[in-house]
Amino acid sequence: MKQPDNCPEISVIIPVYNLENYLVPCLESVVAQSYRDFEAIVINDGSRDASGSIAESFAAQDPRIRVITTPNQGVARARETGLRAARGRWICFLDGDDRWEPDILKELVAAAGQGDGCDIVCCDFKRVRDSYESPVRERRSEELSGFGYMEATLSHSISVCLWAKLYRRTLFDDRLRHHPLPLGEDELLNMQIGMRQPRVRFVDYVGYGYVQRAGSANRAASMWTIVPGLPRRSIRSWPAVRGCPPRSSPFSAC
Repeated sequence: MKQPDNCPEISVIIPVYNLENYLVPCLESVVAQSYRDFEAIVINDGSRDASGSIAESFAAQDPRIRVITTPNQGVARARETGLRAARGRWICFLDGDDRWEPDILKELVAAAGQGDGCDIVCCDFKRVRDSYESPVRERRSEELSGFGYMEATLSHSISVCLWAKLYRRTLFDDRLRHHPLPLGEDELLNMQIGMRQPRVRFVDYVGYGYVQRAGSANRAASMWTIVPGLPRRSIRSWPAVRGCPPRSSPFSAC
């Protein structure tokens, strides 16, 4: 699974905006990974605090970390910047106020290489607060293919977040649109990815720490909340997927 020309296997994209109180444990969890073949791209999205200098200090100590500083444009544009700079065959997203368990990349890469391979690997996560941590496990273990990932995203029978996943780099191209939204950015992007009918695998490993704090954006909020008029019917009746061959799915109707 080694990339040519000494490119890293995985590109980790970390958008950061005013996270000086959270960024150190985040980047420490990246440096501590047991899987070593990655690059971490920190996008300093116009931070007004010490986030930029913290990121630069980590980059000075670890050549796998790169820092890109831009004017503040929001997390969607920050991720686009990271994707343009990414050199890896796989993509991982990590929010700058969250953290990883030491083996998350190892587990995701191992699962991606099993059998005939796949395009996305999903792992479990945990909610992290000052007083407790609460694991959240995926409610399914069977693999998805065809429009299964899109259907599962729309029905929220899987996590709709971009984080806690490993994506094949080729899923992200110029046709993919990162729409800046107050809520639901992750779900909208995963819906677009789902239109590409990816092969998706799940691994039973709690690898992502989702730090819940006041003032953080819930970019995984439901599209039904953002767009109340969105029709709750089978996605096969939507114009974008009309004419596709039928397939049996427990998520095909609401």
